[in-house]
Amino acid sequence: MINLKKGSVLLLLLLLSSNSSILAEDTQSHTSTDFYRVEREDDIQEKLVDVMTDSIDEVISYFVDSDTSKKLEIPTPVTLKIKKLRSRPAYDIKGRILYLGHQKEEEFSSDRAARLRAVHEYGHALFSRNTNNNYNLPSFMDAQIVKGFWDSKERSGLLFRRIDEQMDEFRAFTQGEVYSNFTEEERVKYFSDFEAESERISDESKAAMTSQRLVEKMFSMYAELFADTVAVLFDGKLDAVAEVIISESTRESTQKKAAFRSFENSIAVEGFEWDGDVHSVFAPARQMMADMLLEKIAKGKSSYGAFLEQLLEILTKEIEAILILEDGVLRSKTTTVKELNTSLIEKLHLLESSVD
Repeated sequence: MINLKKGSVLLLLLLLSSNSSILAEDTQSHTSTDFYRVEREDDIQEKLVDVMTDSIDEVISYFVDSDTSKKLEIPTPVTLKIKKLRSRPAYDIKGRILYLGHQKEEEFSSDRAARLRAVHEYGHALFSRNTNNNYNLPSFMDAQIVKGFWDSKERSGLLFRRIDEQMDEFRAFTQGEVYSNFTEEERVKYFSDFEAESERISDESKAAMTSQRLVEKMFSMYAELFADTVAVLFDGKLDAVAEVIISESTRESTQKKAAFRSFENSIAVEGFEWDGDVHSVFAPARQMMADMLLEKIAKGKSSYGAFLEQLLEILTKEIEAILILEDGVLRSKTTTVKELNTSLIEKLHLLESSVD
């Protein structure tokens, strides 16, 4: 069974309650195209901006210049914020913002590292735009599932805010005239009723948060696989993502996790012990994709668009099979990592037989 790590709900509460940005607000507009607008810090080198935008332009060309029958929608407009990051590169689904650059004073180990980070995050933008970005837009995913995703997210936020509102109401009432005239018995009853209602809202909020977090985790698992696939096709090597991560870290734990992201690993479904990281959950399925990816790389970039569309359609159907929409609330079925990999590998066999 897939379980949230201890403290996940608390972390989510902190994220929801925080208005802090990953990056500082002082930016300088660099350039814009039909597909994105670039903002960068003054001390970010022009070369880094060019390396990243050139890479993203290449990925966009896979679809814009492709003669595919069903094209992915290019996410527009997307803002590329290229700065010194306080955390890892990321894609903000709601604001359609790609946070790119390097952490603190650390520079990328190579142009290759910068390119792959940019392409990977843009892969997230592509995945999001064509799955759960907005149910009013064309999507590979069922519109009701996407609506349920955002409705559930909104409900979780409302319940969380209701906890604060209830405390404000409590403070105001207990300092007011009505409460001051309560008898001791009335005060005891008021506190008892308040405690019961507070506990009910807290339990409902925690349940909603946990459910929403599981749904988001499911999306993230498949999104990471798709984004890494985009990066590998772009680079031309099956272990490109793993190589870059390993080159930039000497930590044994990081290098071990990075190995799970190589598409030339030899990890079998049976006996695979998942470490809980959304990046590594499909390590067994990745080796199944190796021959397909090598075939596409050999054929050239003109074949990438159609392949990625077919892959995205498979991943979307896998997500839809896991999620349940009940009374307008989106929930995730209980499943195991073995079941997720087995199901995806079966679908990938179909994709392998259908690719040109």
